[in-house]
Amino acid sequence: MIRDGSTQIRALMPEWERQAAFDCDVWRPIHGWTLQQVIDIHHRHGVAPNPLYTRNHERVGCWPCINGKKAEINRMSRDLRMPLADRLRPLEDYAQATWDEQVREWSAVAEAAKAAGLTPEEAARKMGKSGRADPGKMRVANIVYGVPDERPPLKTAWFHSSTHGPMKVDEAIAWSQTRRGGPKTLELFAAPASDQGCMRWGLCDTGGRESQ
Repeated sequence: MIRDGSTQIRALMPEWERQAAFDCDVWRPIHGWTLQQVIDIHHRHGVAPNPLYTRNHERVGCWPCINGKKAEINRMSRDLRMPLADRLRPLEDYAQATWDEQVREWSAVAEAAKAAGLTPEEAARKMGKSGRADPGKMRVANIVYGVPDERPPLKTAWFHSSTHGPMKVDEAIAWSQTRRGGPKTLELFAAPASDQGCMRWGLCDTGGRESQ
C-alpha cells in the first residue's frame, strides 16, 4: 500500500511509475511474478529464503503482520525462536503507557475547555499543535463532557479484528485458538504447523524442532 493522497492496492500498481514526490521512477521488477517464479529464482541462485518461510509463516515483510489471519496468528504464537507474546507484550505495554499519558494531557485540556464553556469539538481542537479535531481527540473530549459512548475503552493493540476490535497480543492468541463457533470454543487438536505437509519451498527437512 502507498499513500500519496490516495491508497493503492499493490496488485494494481504498474511495474513502472513516476513518483513525483521524490522526483524519481519507481520500478517493481518482480511485480507480475508468481510465487513459483520467486521460489525458482531462489533455488537457481542458491539463495535461501527468509528463515521465517521455512518455519511456515506467510507474511514476513513485517513480522508479525498486523493483518495476519487467524491461522497465521496461531502459527506465530507457536514459533519457538520468536514467541509472539514475548515480542509484543513489552511493546504493547510501552505503547499503552504512552497513550495513557497522552489521554491524561488531552483530558486536562478538555476539562479547562469545558469550564470555559467551549464545545467538545472546540476542546478537541485545542488538544494539539495541529488544531485538528481528529477521532482520538474527539473521543477524549466526549468522555470528559459525558457524551454517551458504547465503544470499548481506549487502548493500544497490535491486532485489529473487524468483529472484536483492537486486541492485545494475548487476546489475539486466545482468539486464534478458537473455532467459528465462538470465542470460547477452543481448537485444542489443531495440527501444529510442522505437521501440515511439505513446505512450498521444497525444504522437506528443516533440522528438527528448533527450526519450526
